[in-house]
Amino acid sequence: SLQWAFGFSSTISNGVADLTDKVVYVAAHTAIIYDRIEKQQTVLQGHCNLITCLCVSEDKQLIFTADAGEDAMVVIWEAASGQPIRTINSPHPKGIIAMDLSRDGQQLVLLSAATTDGEAVEMEQEISLWDLTDEGSLETPVATGSVPAGDVQTCIHFSPEFNSEIISNGKQRVYFWKTNLPFSKDFKYYSPPVSARDFKQSIGDFTVSVFIPGTTL
Repeated sequence: SLQWAFGFSSTISNGVADLTDKVVYVAAHTAIIYDRIEKQQTVLQGHCNLITCLCVSEDKQLIFTADAGEDAMVVIWEAASGQPIRTINSPHPKGIIAMDLSRDGQQLVLLSAATTDGEAVEMEQEISLWDLTDEGSLETPVATGSVPAGDVQTCIHFSPEFNSEIISNGKQRVYFWKTNLPFSKDFKYYSPPVSARDFKQSIGDFTVSVFIPGTTL
């Protein structure tokens, strides 16, 4: 088994997270917990494909990793021990490109990958919402939605105020998603047009979108 990892996956957005006295980061197929005081690594192994995204719970007790490709999965790890405690197997056909955990740690949102390495044809993307309060196996999402074609989405985040509100973006479009659980299992979305005329300047590619805490923005 792997004893020590050198380097990290620098192209992954949010591929590094703070764990107070430790830090967790992605290195290819593995995640690494590095103890900054003891100068030791804990290697989190189990993914068959390159890890594409990582997030941690608000209390820094849980680590979430996901990958894209054949037999993709999401793994939930205990930060203190480095042991896997739950998995979501094959949540989307091509795996996951981005994910986020709600502030209360009760829900996980996944954004499916449009392609995997070496593929030229894009698949329709989906977002899915998973209820982590269910102690049983995570087999079915509680809500799903299809991403309109035309702009591959690469980033997704919960509102810090409301778990029912989610934002995603690609290079050209931003989508505001909303659920109405338990009355509907479908996501609704709104994507406002953005133009250089509105901002009175040229607009580059979007890279990240987040909600501003304590506001409706």
